[in-house]
Amino acid sequence: MPTPTPSVTEEDLAAVCAGRAIPSAAPYAGTVHPLVVIDEWLGRYVDSVYAINKKLDNGTWPIPKIQLVVCVPFDHDASVTAGSCGRNWKRKSDGVAGELLLQRYKMTIRVVVARTGKTLQTKALVGSLPTCGGKFSSLDLSVEPPWKGYGSEVTVSQINQYATAVSNQPVK
Repeated sequence: MPTPTPSVTEEDLAAVCAGRAIPSAAPYAGTVHPLVVIDEWLGRYVDSVYAINKKLDNGTWPIPKIQLVVCVPFDHDASVTAGSCGRNWKRKSDGVAGELLLQRYKMTIRVVVARTGKTLQTKALVGSLPTCGGKFSSLDLSVEPPWKGYGSEVTVSQINQYATAVSNQPVK
């Protein structure tokens, strides 16, 4: 009599991002790698946000077949300085001059092998680069300079595009 395959739950898949292995998960092999995107901030997969997760929901990639977990980090607000608009920016309220730094949101996505809980690869995704004469998604002039002007955040579309590419990459 065959041994039944242990069931894998959504919680198990979320725990992979913390390094927990699922020994009964599918091996990382083949030419298409069933995967799921887990948003660590939510602690689970979000089918309505990440398009590739629809393959899990519609049964194309049933949970026991999942090979990889794409982990979107909890810290969605990390950023890097990408330039400066100079030190001559003036705050209208009081005329204080200071430097305006251009910030890009940055998110490091990890791909983890479900069966081992080990990171396979990482990729840094960045949001848009703001321009000195353009609009900022965030700019707080109430603080002392240097001020930081932010471009847009990393988009769901960028994450979906990366996850789709990972699902079709050669085995590493």
